[in-house]
Amino acid sequence: MTPFNANYSSLTSMGILSAVILFSLPVHATETVSLSSLDLSKVQQSFGQPQADKSADGNPLAIGDKKFEKGLGTYSPSNLFIDLNGTAERFTAFVGVDSEVKSRAASIEFHVLGDGRELWKSKVMRAGQGPARWT
Repeated sequence: MTPFNANYSSLTSMGILSAVILFSLPVHATETVSLSSLDLSKVQQSFGQPQADKSADGNPLAIGDKKFEKGLGTYSPSNLFIDLNGTAERFTAFVGVDSEVKSRAASIEFHVLGDGRELWKSKVMRAGQGPARWT
């Protein structure tokens, strides 16, 4: 299996957006691996550094009214590359615009790519909306 790639981009010219990406990778039936415990050195984003288990601005992770203990906060646009080494049984993600973004004009679209093809694409997501789930 080729490395997994998740990317998202700002659909507006409002500037940089903060987004939350939360993945759960059950490697074995009894083991779940969170995104923030993986090697994040291959995250590419417009500026700054990705934040494990907190928003891009260093605050607790939240999408809409839902709070998350684990995940990744990044700025848009960004790309996330994860090599699953063929060991994952399932891949689950919650994505959205971080609750700290207040501009309703802000919008983001998420794409999940794997094995050379698009596996999933979110609807356009805006600040204040709840998370979208992909599994």
